[in-house]
Amino acid sequence: MQNKALIYRLAQKRYDRKLLRAIKLELRQVEQGKHLVFSDFGAIYDSFPDNWKPFIKPHVLPDDLYAEQWLKKHQAHASGEEFKSKAEHLHDRIYREFDLPHVYEPKLYLEGFGWVKPDFVVLNRRTRQTFYHEHFGMMDNPEYCARALSKLDAYHRNGYYEGKNLLITMESSLHPMNPGEVEALFQNYLL
Repeated sequence: MQNKALIYRLAQKRYDRKLLRAIKLELRQVEQGKHLVFSDFGAIYDSFPDNWKPFIKPHVLPDDLYAEQWLKKHQAHASGEEFKSKAEHLHDRIYREFDLPHVYEPKLYLEGFGWVKPDFVVLNRRTRQTFYHEHFGMMDNPEYCARALSKLDAYHRNGYYEGKNLLITMESSLHPMNPGEVEALFQNYLL
């Protein structure tokens, strides 16, 4: 038991020192005004042998572990239902093609509106930013359009804005969704 505790402490100490060196180097570069490409501190954990990793608690998770934990958190609050539309199938396919962690119909509470189930919640791996994605698919139906605008207003009142943390796609019978535009939207905000 004592040996195991020692192994944990030594592995953690080695990881902490390596991380601290990387942080100090980046800080010196910032102080010197050098053009900086931010270090991937998560890669420090990845650089350790696999047999060391169970003994280290990383301060900065590597992208794959971060995405894994993000998925677990959001899947716990998902509806678990099947896709309801062709557009949702298309969005899911594009998310998969771009290898974007996403969950279908997560629950989200909007103050002053109540519980909603956005079509998707998606993770930008690079920035680690979470986006909710709503697809409004029947915008030529006046009642549907009024509900969609009311819901969009509730998103705004709760701090969710297009391009910041909310993605909106929409279509009508006269203006069907363009998959190329959807791909461009996702590439712009999620990659």
